Amino acid sequence: MGITGYADLHCHPMSHLGFGGVRANGTLGFFWGNPTQPIDQALPCCKGAHSPTGRGGVVPSLTEPEGGDYDGYPTFDCWPRHTTVIHQQMYLDSIKNAFTCGLKLLVASAVNSELLADLYDNGNPIDTSDETSVSSQLAGMKAFAAQCSDWMQIATTPDEARAIIDAGKLCIILAIECDSIAGGRMRRDGQLDPTACDGIVQKWWNQGVRLINPVHLVDNALGGTSIYDDRFNLSNHYLYRKYANDLSQPWWWEAQAASDDTADVRFLLGSNSDNNLLINFYAQGYPGYMQELGLVGHVNAHGLTNAGSAFVEAMMKRGMLVDVEHMSSRMLDSVLTQAEDRSYPLVSSHTGFRGLAVNRPTSPGSPLFVKGCATEAMRSDKQLLRLQKLGSIIGIGGHVGLVEKLTIDSSKGWARAYRYCQELGIDRIAIGTDMNGFAQAPGPRFVPDITAPYGLRPLESWDPIRPLQYGVDLIPIVKKVLQMSALGKTNYNYNTSGMAHYGMLPDFTLDVALQQDASESLEMFFNSAEAFIEVWETCLSAASA
Repeated sequence: MGITGYADLHCHPMSHLGFGGVRANGTLGFFWGNPTQPIDQALPCCKGAHSPTGRGGVVPSLTEPEGGDYDGYPTFDCWPRHTTVIHQQMYLDSIKNAFTCGLKLLVASAVNSELLADLYDNGNPIDTSDETSVSSQLAGMKAFAAQCSDWMQIATTPDEARAIIDAGKLCIILAIECDSIAGGRMRRDGQLDPTACDGIVQKWWNQGVRLINPVHLVDNALGGTSIYDDRFNLSNHYLYRKYANDLSQPWWWEAQAASDDTADVRFLLGSNSDNNLLINFYAQGYPGYMQELGLVGHVNAHGLTNAGSAFVEAMMKRGMLVDVEHMSSRMLDSVLTQAEDRSYPLVSSHTGFRGLAVNRPTSPGSPLFVKGCATEAMRSDKQLLRLQKLGSIIGIGGHVGLVEKLTIDSSKGWARAYRYCQELGIDRIAIGTDMNGFAQAPGPRFVPDITAPYGLRPLESWDPIRPLQYGVDLIPIVKKVLQMSALGKTNYNYNTSGMAHYGMLPDFTLDVALQQDASESLEMFFNSAEAFIEVWETCLSAASA
């Protein structure tokens, strides 16, 4: 009998150790709050770091413009909240809440941004490199698991994963998602000797890593990134200059007009006016992509390099899990072909779908930027079907964003995406919350002045049969929602606050389950921990074939 319970394919419990990490004097940096200390020490007021006159100057305001109030513990008036991107949302008790209510497997991914860390520290002698940050986060996650060894444990094989879950513990998989997995200087095609890739993969393997994203938010020597946000183009430019020591060749993305298999992409670089302040602050002459490429849609011209192919091969020969998120469409198509040659399943850990994108009309005078319009970071139907044929697992992003015909970002968009995957024939579906990963979380479907359809009902009004049909007993989750989710001594009501912290993942799950358009078909989600392990087992079998 398989495992009953769900998997989060992508989150970042140790983000406080990224972005420059904890400083020498013990203070937190750009990403504020930690998951392990007593709550008053872990989630304190962040005014000293995030006010315009604090250490980071205006940088936190540029990245999280909703700032202005700073209270964490004890009031939590300002954070955690579902819209935050630079404050801790995965405190120890929150993770345990999710585990208690059905989460069985969590992929803990090390993450970093050298640009943000360097801007925040403003020339101070702090090592902000991806390699140092990743190693620190991996060590931090191991220490975290040791601290919570009575209910949490790291797995390095599928057999270990099954044993951990059978023992009643949360299974942790170590992963990496960073811009420079092969080293900071390895920025573009031809700079990395393909024969060096096996040693790089082995280095991370030795540290217990079993899942890697070969690319993240910028191009590197392995391949091109998916284009969907101007802010990451600043990082692309910055890292090239930082490591190449060549100011004569600004290294922006090499974009091209969408066509053929990307003809459904509508995103335009330079169209989102919300990014203008940060672009102007960076002040390096952002390219005029719309003038150069037109207004159809923009995608990355860079695909999988020879070194990238060697890197993926090095992962596959060890049976590692290859996460294809953030790959440009051209790179993803090549990796899919490489996987098909081996019959090797892949992981798409936190994605959205072009088939559900919000329409951006291309007629003259139409808006140039529309939230939720199709980008190459979203999966096309063709890519999804190729992934499905390989036996891959799809993690629907926790923050799906706006989807077709919906006006808010909430569990309803996730439910629609889940149903969409099912209709395409996808049979391994999980969630990838991206919590603590510089992404927002789902908001509430309701607002304070509207009576929530279920938040105020007494428990007796629930029909216990319907929750039980999903393969897990949701009654404890129902009770949890009615009692509200606690962080410290503060109660969060999902109906009005959305998924403000990781402990509200069960509330989000329940909100999806209670929607009639998704309520009859959540078995795959509630069996996604089993599906993940099955994918991993197939990877190992393909590696030894």
